[in-house]
Amino acid sequence: LVTHEDFEDIAQRTPGLDIGRVEVLSLFHPDKFDATNPSEQFPGVVTVLVIPQQGIEAPDPPVPDRLFLDAVCRWLDPRRLITTELHIRGPQYVPIWVSIAVTTMPGEVRSLVHKRVREAIRAYLSPLVGGVPMLNEDGEMAGSGWPLGMEIRRQDLEAVAVRVDGVRYVTGIKLGIQSPAGAMNDVAEKQIVGLQLPWLS
Repeated sequence: LVTHEDFEDIAQRTPGLDIGRVEVLSLFHPDKFDATNPSEQFPGVVTVLVIPQQGIEAPDPPVPDRLFLDAVCRWLDPRRLITTELHIRGPQYVPIWVSIAVTTMPGEVRSLVHKRVREAIRAYLSPLVGGVPMLNEDGEMAGSGWPLGMEIRRQDLEAVAVRVDGVRYVTGIKLGIQSPAGAMNDVAEKQIVGLQLPWLS
């Protein structure tokens, strides 16, 4: 195990596990990461983020349990360079709330359009199929999971909603996050750092 591709390929082939996503972060220490200094590097450290495969309709976020993480660790550990400090982790989910008001095209069933908007926003924020759609190897446009370090922006959510079939335009949008005190705040964007990923609550 030397390159990012080595780690990703071998981790994906961990026996007995259905892994939906692997991210490799070199020089990143999950226990020493400081959000106020996100560019700090830790020589010799490699962190592998793993997420179990899960359907997009699941009500809870895909979280690897201890047995899952241990299996990946046992599979990768004997293959690493002796000088590599290896960490296997799952994501840290950041709960967010989105409220979108739309005007539908004439003749459309509003409840169906609203359902399509909800599905589109959930897919866009998904840790497994979210993010900006790219052309995949099957020639289809699809995301590969919300990118690490990419902020969530109201404007992007609006752009996703307005592309949904049956939507004429968006009349209002709110992006909610929970403050440390437990209050709900409406924000224009939410920064995502370290091993954080959004989860639509």
